Formats: sequence, C-alpha cells, structure tokens
Amino acid sequence: MTAISFHAYPYVQHNYALMPSGGSVGDGYGPMIVASKPLSLDDVKKVKIAIPGTLTTATLALRLFAPNVETEVVEFDKIIPAVLEGKYDAGLIIHEGQLTYDKSGLHRILDLGKWWRDLTGLPLPLGANAIRKTLGPETIAKVARRCATASSTPLTTARKRLSTPCSLPAIWIRATQTSSWACT
Repeated sequence: MTAISFHAYPYVQHNYALMPSGGSVGDGYGPMIVASKPLSLDDVKKVKIAIPGTLTTATLALRLFAPNVETEVVEFDKIIPAVLEGKYDAGLIIHEGQLTYDKSGLHRILDLGKWWRDLTGLPLPLGANAIRKTLGPETIAKVARRCATASSTPLTTARKRLSTPCSLPAIWIRATQTSSWACT
C-alpha cells in the first residue's frame, strides 16, 4: 500500500487500486505558491516556479491556473530554502511547508485549493491510498477493512471522550462527517 497523488493515479491504475479510506482533499486550502516578494497573479505566471514533482496534484492545479508557467522539480522540503536563496522566483509548497512558510518571511501569492474552490465550488482532491492489484481481491479486501477500522477508531474514541462542548477546528468537525456530536 502507498500514498499517491490523484494526478499520478491514472498513470499507474493498471497496477494499483484506490483504497476506500485514507484520502486527502483540500476544502478551501491546498498547495500554495509562495515568493520572497509580493507578486501579482499575472506576474507569477511569468516567473520560474520550483515544484514538488511533475505528477503531483499540486503541479496539476498549478498548470490549470497557469498552463505555460516555467517550472523545475525540487524536492518538496527544499523548495522554501531554494526560494529564500533566490534560486527560484517562486515555489509551489505542500505538506508542512504550507504551515511554516510565513515564518521564513515568504509571501503567499496564491492558495490553489482556495482558487480551485472559488472556481468550481468543490474541494481539491489531493491524494489517496493505493494498493497493488497483484495482491489479489482477498488480501486487498482484508487490508481495506483494517485500514477503515484504523482510521475510524480515533474518531470513535474522541466522540466517546467528549462529554462537554469544546472548541475544535472546523476541519476536524467536517472530517468526522457526523451530526451526532458537535463542538461549539
């Protein structure tokens, strides 16, 4: 089993099946274009952008926003330092870079997840878990059941332990997809 970008999945679908649990979507947030100085949306389409990979959903979203933008692949955890060093005019950041870029003094030019939601009204599908088809239907089903149980156990435990109203981020509440309990 592996995590895979939704953009990459069509290229390996003959060997891998998507798992029914363990996906990631950005509901109004997602990969971000950052730069060491403020850039307009028109300007960012004319500069060289460091990207985390050619088959990442982040890069697909960037290409939908700016089809002709010049890019170069850089390991995702090296994009912020490369932009700070001036090797690139901008960077397309994912994962923890989305949470830490501002501490480096970088400017967010565009959140592609928000751009996608504004454009389509939908969350941006980012990635999923996939499993090799050669494992066979029985093994795949067994792994899928265990993954589903493992991913639901923390939420079930949290619901049982919460007996008073609390303050949780909206994303946590949406992630539970239930109205049987709510935090205010």
